Amino acid sequence: MTGQADRLRTWIVRAAEGPVILLLLLFIALVLPAQENGYWFPESLHVLFLVGGACVALFSALFWMLIQHEKHRDQGLMLLASALLGMGVLDGLQAGYAGLLASGLHALALFVGGLILLALVSLPTRQLSPGVLRTFPWLVGISSLTVGIFLLFFLNTVSAQGGSNELHRIAQPLAAFGGICFLVAWCFFLGNEQGQGIPGQNRLLASASFLFSLTSFLSFFPPRWDLLWRLWHLLPFCAYLLCSFFLLSTCRDEVKKLWKKAEELETTKKKFVDVLEHSPSLIALKDVSGRFTLVNERFKKYFGLEHKDIIGRSEEGLLPVQQKDEKASEVFQQAGEYEETFWIDNEKRVLKTSCFPLSDCGQKKCGLGYIRTDITDQKELEYQLQLDQKILENTGEAIVITDADASIVDINKAYTWITGYEPREVVGENPRICKSGYHDQAFYETMWKELKESGKWSGEIWDRRKSGEVYQKYLTINAVYDMSGETINYVGLFTDITEKRKVEKQLKKLLLYDPLTNLPNRTLFEELLAQALLNSQFYGEPLVLLCIDLNRFKDINDTLGYKAGDDLLVQVSKRIRSCVRETDTVSRLCGDEFMVLLSKVKLKDCVGHLARHVLHVLQQPFHIAGEEIFIDACIGITVYPEDGQDAESLIKNADIAISFAQKRGQGSYQYFRAQMNENLLHRVTVERELRHALEHEEFILYYQPKYDLARGKICGVEALMRWRHPTKGIISPAEFIPVAEESSLILAIGEWGLREACQQVTVWQEQGIVGLSLAANLSSRQFQDKQLLALLIETLHENGIRPEALELEITESVLMENPEEAAQLLSDIRALGVRIAIDDFGTGYSSLAYLKNFPVNTLKIDQAFIADIVRDRNDEAIVASILSMAESLNLKVVAEGVETKGQLELLREMGCEEVQGYYFSKPLPPEEVAELLKKNSMG
Repeated sequence: MTGQADRLRTWIVRAAEGPVILLLLLFIALVLPAQENGYWFPESLHVLFLVGGACVALFSALFWMLIQHEKHRDQGLMLLASALLGMGVLDGLQAGYAGLLASGLHALALFVGGLILLALVSLPTRQLSPGVLRTFPWLVGISSLTVGIFLLFFLNTVSAQGGSNELHRIAQPLAAFGGICFLVAWCFFLGNEQGQGIPGQNRLLASASFLFSLTSFLSFFPPRWDLLWRLWHLLPFCAYLLCSFFLLSTCRDEVKKLWKKAEELETTKKKFVDVLEHSPSLIALKDVSGRFTLVNERFKKYFGLEHKDIIGRSEEGLLPVQQKDEKASEVFQQAGEYEETFWIDNEKRVLKTSCFPLSDCGQKKCGLGYIRTDITDQKELEYQLQLDQKILENTGEAIVITDADASIVDINKAYTWITGYEPREVVGENPRICKSGYHDQAFYETMWKELKESGKWSGEIWDRRKSGEVYQKYLTINAVYDMSGETINYVGLFTDITEKRKVEKQLKKLLLYDPLTNLPNRTLFEELLAQALLNSQFYGEPLVLLCIDLNRFKDINDTLGYKAGDDLLVQVSKRIRSCVRETDTVSRLCGDEFMVLLSKVKLKDCVGHLARHVLHVLQQPFHIAGEEIFIDACIGITVYPEDGQDAESLIKNADIAISFAQKRGQGSYQYFRAQMNENLLHRVTVERELRHALEHEEFILYYQPKYDLARGKICGVEALMRWRHPTKGIISPAEFIPVAEESSLILAIGEWGLREACQQVTVWQEQGIVGLSLAANLSSRQFQDKQLLALLIETLHENGIRPEALELEITESVLMENPEEAAQLLSDIRALGVRIAIDDFGTGYSSLAYLKNFPVNTLKIDQAFIADIVRDRNDEAIVASILSMAESLNLKVVAEGVETKGQLELLREMGCEEVQGYYFSKPLPPEEVAELLKKNSMG
């Protein structure tokens, strides 16, 4: 009930607005001035109100019609504008007339306006088509103007013929009908706030309709009533103002909407520009001819172009396009995407282009839009991902991926190869399905604890294949985290290392054990020795090393073959192993060298007994390949801690000890002594200094003359090597030649000595000293050198020396090392014309047999027989026999070491041909020898 009362109250208030306006107008009518007779409305006001009202109606109607958008024409407002247009035209035409003509045109205006307003309130919203709404106002205006002009002529004609009463009877029904229509509209507007199809406040229209209806009813009263006649002018004028105000207020609302839309459009444009300029994509717009009309900042920077260089130009020749998709040629037919390749700063870049047609407001194509995105990195990433996927699928490592709850989500092919499980069998399962049972629960708890704390775990683990076979694998697990740091996956990589461990075990055996004897090799022995040293230090007990080296083992290989040599080494290892305790270590270091490690030795004296026992056992015959073989050995012994503090020192000193044992003879053993190391150090030092001496030319030759006793003159010289040491002075060959013999240095030193001696002979020949014989010594290593003959030929040729002027001195021991090869080499040397002398004759294998077989020319009696020849009858007898033998073999004899006149006279009496020694001259430098030769008139 309350709602109905409120609505009734509201309706009464709205209905009262029209009468209130009427009263206001009545008051205005009372105060308006009258004509002088006080009967008629003033002519000027009549024209003012009619023309003013008509102009207001026409202006508001035309203004509204012009600003209305064709797509947004409102049916109610367009009908209202049509009514105002028609009424304004008709009322405007009557402004210059009065009486019957004005009443007739006004009645027609009320009829037209009422009829259109009745249609406005009765027709449903949007009943009329946009075409009708567009043409209807103009049709009403033109029709009203035509009819009004026609009526002006017609009514003037009728009035002239006296037909006013008939016209009055026609105008009154038209005005009445219009008034009724306005009254219906007034009632409608009062009951409907929004109106039928008209937005906004409708109180103005309701009041205007009320005033128009009153105007039509006032047409029935005679115009002689001056007050009514004034109201008749004011009512339509006020109604026109209300309608115009309504339309203009509606226009104001529309303008506000337009401004709001303009602001929204500007805001949207600003946002669009911001998006355009800050977009990482390259955005460009083209017109229908393909010329650029707009590009964003990213586009300009990407291609390194200025704005003025782009706008108005086409893409061809401007952008460095290398390759374009075929879709690019269909840009105006349909939207699409394609890829383009550009060269930017000599770098190939791939862009994904999305093109779309642009349309104007009339949906007509006006250009083309481009959005280009650089996908080079994406392409590379896609390629890398594909490559990674292929690698994962084809890698030899098994890969298993689980979720955070350790449920398998994916595996690769290698997983199937190793475990035998297909993806469908394990996806969704826990990896524990491969559990071997070899590890306890604590192992897995420790693994997961480390994995959760550090995000990774790696190690060796035993698992079980689908077939039930247990295998060993190396597993690495890594956690994968999301952006928040939560674990989302675990990735496990593993390889089957079962065979690898087997191979490693075999390799370890090969690396640490001798494959022939199965004894520890040097590597393992050194490890065992290092551990034994630690134990010995801790318990304070001595430790002993026995280094065992077999003698003449090479002869076994050379005569019976390497298979027999290997069999012999196996039997030797077994015999040595049988001589020591189980706790002792026997190792084969290399070749025929064995090492025995004795730990926890209570009495050091028993070591010698053990060494003798080992030597005795090894001296027993070996039966190899049906042959009975005898070998000897030597043993070097070192004791910890006296002979060394570490494994390297003990082994090295044992090797030194065995070298001294070998010098003592086969089948002997030797304890290490400190002075042995000193001797070895001396040899190493001498060898090092000899190398420096060769580089810095520290060697010199002295020459000792040889005298012909029969002629009493010098017949030749012997070249003797000296070392002019930078700090020690002149060093005798007796101190460095043995060291050079043990190394390869003797070859270089001997070659230098031979070339230097022959060159010196050439110098003497140039000085006029000719016919001189030169004797040069050959060492064992030189004599065995295959290049000796070539060296002799080259040296003789370079210096222009007659071969018979050169005599090579060789010891008996050198010749007897290999008599057959020595005889052949001596024959080749003699074939060159070079003479051969046996040096130190009588101290070695002096026999007629080898003298008969060797093509020698001279025998040099060792000075040991000459030193006591005067006092010792034995030496005298030996020298006499040598002289006699040489005479029988037609060999020349030279006596060395003659230092006294008695020795000289005795040798002369015994028939010795040549002598040399300090009695005549010590070894001299070349310059002094030249002077001596000149004094002796050698010619």
